[in-house]
Parts: sequence; C-alpha cells; structure tokens
Amino acid sequence: MGFDDILGLTGGFGRHQWKLYFLFIIPSACTIFLQVGNVVLTVPPKHRCRSPYENISTYGLNETALKHGYHYDVNTNRYSSCSYLNNSIEMKCDHYIFDNAFGRTLSVEFELICKKSYLISLTNLLTMFGCILGGSILGFASDKWGRKRIFLICAYVYIILGTAILFSLNIWMILVLKTLTGFVVSGMLSAGYVLVLESSEPSKRVLAGTSILVSYIVNTMLIGLFGYISPTWKHLQLIYTSFGLPCLLYYWLVPESARWLISKNNISKAKEIILDIAKENRVVLLSNNLDSLLENVCDTDKGLPKQSTIIEALKYPRLRLRILILLFLNFTLFTSIFGITWNVPKLSGNLYVNVVLMGVVNIPSFLITLIPGQKLGRRLVISLYCFLAAIFLLFPYIRPSDSIFVIFWTFASKVCIGATINLEYALSTEIYPTVLRNSGIGCDSMAGGLGSAVSPFFFYLDVFWKPLPHVLFTILLISSGTLVWLLPETFGKKLPETLEDGEEFGK
Repeated sequence: MGFDDILGLTGGFGRHQWKLYFLFIIPSACTIFLQVGNVVLTVPPKHRCRSPYENISTYGLNETALKHGYHYDVNTNRYSSCSYLNNSIEMKCDHYIFDNAFGRTLSVEFELICKKSYLISLTNLLTMFGCILGGSILGFASDKWGRKRIFLICAYVYIILGTAILFSLNIWMILVLKTLTGFVVSGMLSAGYVLVLESSEPSKRVLAGTSILVSYIVNTMLIGLFGYISPTWKHLQLIYTSFGLPCLLYYWLVPESARWLISKNNISKAKEIILDIAKENRVVLLSNNLDSLLENVCDTDKGLPKQSTIIEALKYPRLRLRILILLFLNFTLFTSIFGITWNVPKLSGNLYVNVVLMGVVNIPSFLITLIPGQKLGRRLVISLYCFLAAIFLLFPYIRPSDSIFVIFWTFASKVCIGATINLEYALSTEIYPTVLRNSGIGCDSMAGGLGSAVSPFFFYLDVFWKPLPHVLFTILLISSGTLVWLLPETFGKKLPETLEDGEEFGK
C-alpha cells in the first residue's frame, strides 16, 4: 500500500484537485508575465536620430528630409536610425525620436536602442539567470521546509519586487530587480506545480500538469491585450504585479502536500489533510481505516524516506543518466520555445496580435497533450513532437514561403514544443522520487532557465547564415527526441518515494 493508493480512496481527481488545478493558474501567470511579458515590456519601436538643428518632434519624415539628414545603408535598404548627417558627415546621435506605435516601453524610457540595445537581451538573460538560481535553491528549500511555505514566501516577495520595479530610477535597478523576481517566481512555479501533481492520482497527472499549459494559453493572450491597452510600461508592470495578490489567500485555500508531510514523518498533519481532501471530494473515509493505511505506508518504508539531494542521486547509475537526459531535454525545449517567443517582434504583422496568437496556437497544444499523453504514454508522444517541431522550424528554409506562411510554420513548431513541455513536466515529476522531487524539478527549471537565457543570442548567429539559429534548434530537438527513449515509461505508474525506488523504477 503506497500513498497513491490512499489518494485513490479520497476520490481520485475530485473537487479538491480541480480547485488546486485552477488556483495554480494564477501563480503560473506571474512566471509567464515575467518571461514572455518582457517581449511587450521592452519592445523597441521604430526610431530615428534627432539632430540638434531639428525642430520637428514627430517620427515621420518625408523622403527628401530623410535623404538629406540620414545615411542610407545599402545592405539593409534603410536609412540609419542611430546617426544623422551634418554637411554629409555622419554624426553620433545623442537624442532620439520614437514612433508611438507601442507607447512608452522600457526601450523608450531608457533609450535601449542602437549601442544600448544589448540591454534588452541582458534583461532577458538576467531574468532567466534569476530563474536558474531560484529553481535550484528554492527547489531544495521546498523539499526541506514544504511546498506551501516556500510558495507563500515567494508570493510575498514577488509583490514587493514588482512594486519596487515601478519606482526604478534607471535600467540597472530594473535589471537587479528583474533578476530577483526571476528567482522567486521560479520557486512559486516549481513548488505550486509539484503540490498539484503530488495531490493527483497517477492516471490524472497529465491532466493536472496541463494547468501550466492552460495558464500559458490564457496569460499569453492577456499579455497581448494588456500591452495594447497600457500606455506606458509602468501600467503594464503594475498589472503584472497585481496577479501576485490573490496568491496571498492561498494560506487559507491550499493545504500542504500530504505526501511531503508523510516523507517528513508528520503523520498526524498528513492524516488531517487527507481527511479534508476526502470530505471536499464528498467521499467518506473513516479515520480508523486511514490510520491503518498510513501505518501500512510507514511499515513498508514508503512514507518515511530521508531527505536526499541531487548529488546523492547522481551516485545511482540509472538515476544519474535519467537526470542528465531530463536536464538536456529541458534546456532544449526552453531554448527553442523562448527563441521563437523573443523573435516575435521581428515577425511581420501587428506585435500585439502576434502575441495573442502565441497563446491561441497553444490551444491545440492542450488537446494534443491531453489525449495522446493519456493513451500513448509519455516517451512516444514527446519524441514525436520533438521531431515534428524540428521539421516545422526548418520548413520555411527548405521551401521558401511568404511571410504569412513563415508565421504559420513558426507557430506550428511552437504548438509541438508547448505540448512537449507539458508532457515533460509530468514525466519529470513521475521519474524523480518524493525525497528529490522538488529539487529535481528545480534543477529542470534551472536547465530550462539557462536555455531561455541563451536563446535570444542564437539569433545573432544569423549574420553568418540566416537559417543557422533554426538549424541549431532543430539539432537540439532531434537529439532530445532520440534521448527520451532512454527514459522509463511512467504513464499510470506509482510515484517512486526513495532514491532506491527511483533507481529501480521502470527497470
């Protein structure tokens, strides 16, 4: 008798699990707003240099004024936006005039253009660096001190940091605060996700895991809407921060993970929570019967494993290989999906519409995750979607198409990657044993954060060969789709509790 058997007696995936499912869409939004929201928050609008002799304050100029005032670059077929001409001599620019298409973004506020344009990529890099640290450190903290406690602390700090960003005096303050925010949202996401998964019976874990994908769909569309209606980046940042406020109510709405409490030998508190879950699911579970079941769990040494670390897990050959594959898989998926996401401003069409479409196209991701993931298992579907995503990324280069088809194939690839990420979360949660689960998910987040951090820099390689960034993404995806076959199939299996269970799992 294991903990999964006890979960089945509480009503399986009932009212309590659905409550957790929808409640954790909100904290997932905080992560999405921080990572994907930077696309709208920092987007650089069209701009031109303002010469010291110019009285015009509007961006648009006629062809004659452009010809006499700016250098024409034959390589880009555009007039220079970072310099001006003074008696046919190209001069350095000190002041700029911006197109008002995107309102007053961070790029306008702090002039993150021309020689300072690297600060946009640096913002994304440091944000993801914070996620990397948060995923590893707070994942370990969550295993040691509890999912709920770490989640609530991170929610409080997220609100404080988000508010502080509004009062930043310069871009360097924002960089520091964004890094710290990345640290805490990573802890919120991993602790909340694991709490939901640990409260779900084996056959419903893919369904439980789709909470992140549903959140991504809804909140990515909201980013496009919020960006459109927000006149300045401060209004947008205020909206992002406000989503942390409902999380403070989770102190009363969400219980600690009973599975984690059992692993910490807090049997009485675990029993109380299990009875509350059964009551909420409208299932009668007698206290005396539960006592005997919990005794059985403890007697078989499934409920009282000692706290373990990733370093200890690496001593086990099978676990070591599986951990390394999961880290590589996370790196690949997040490098690819954020590479696509942060390249959206370069796609043709309206930025806000494209961002909304990024959310809309993930509706198919939800469907192609839920049904095949429940019927065909994890490995086959992950491998299939990795290969399809790789093909779709290269298709515009194999067969050159109009801009609308480039957008179509880009988003088709994103659908497959989004579905794969959702399945990979379920796969990771099922492979890592309880004593290591949150630390393992934290390390996966760290690898994903590293991939997200380096992904914007892939597109600097297109100066050597235009398809090169997508070719690299393709190589990573094909490698991941192949390596996943070295992992055990986890669909419908009981979660491993100890490192020894993890080593023998799927043998």
